Amino acid sequence: GTAQVTVTAPPTLTSILVSPATASIAAGGQQQFSAVAYDQNGTPLSAQPTFGWTVSSGGSINGSGLFTSDGTAGTFTVTASATGTSGTVQGTAQVTVTAGSFTLSASPTSQTINRGQSTSYTILITRSGGFTGAVSLSLSGAPSKVTGTFSPNPASGTSATLSIRTLRPSPSGTYTLTITGTSGSVTSSTTVKLTLR
Repeated sequence: GTAQVTVTAPPTLTSILVSPATASIAAGGQQQFSAVAYDQNGTPLSAQPTFGWTVSSGGSINGSGLFTSDGTAGTFTVTASATGTSGTVQGTAQVTVTAGSFTLSASPTSQTINRGQSTSYTILITRSGGFTGAVSLSLSGAPSKVTGTFSPNPASGTSATLSIRTLRPSPSGTYTLTITGTSGSVTSSTTVKLTLR
């Protein structure tokens, strides 16, 4: 008989697994990625190579796999690459950056004035999920001869002032005013009461 000689090929860099495979973070946030290099048998290499990290867009990634969002919303591809005996091997992961959102509220929620007087409300902008966009404010529901102006508008901070100006011929009564904020595809609204005597 003939002796069987088994030749074990030396482990070569065949694949790279990046984890987590998918991640979701808020705009401006960070996500740590890690990579493991495997040989042709699916075994982690005993000596792991040095990985080069790149990201398609949406931010930057450092040499240790820490991705930092630049505030752009979207889904981006993170790539870890290393060079082995058979060339360069890459592994990828996806990071989704969410734009976040905001809600509006008003303080106080109602004001009573005589016709011809002016008053104001503070509009509070509560931001969540890393939302940093400027909010454009608009007013609806005001009766005739009543005007409302927002300052600042658009508002990039956490509050704005709604100034209400009335004229003597303004009709008396109680009105519900709707304040709507818009930033990109995100909208929110709140209501206040205005009573004219």
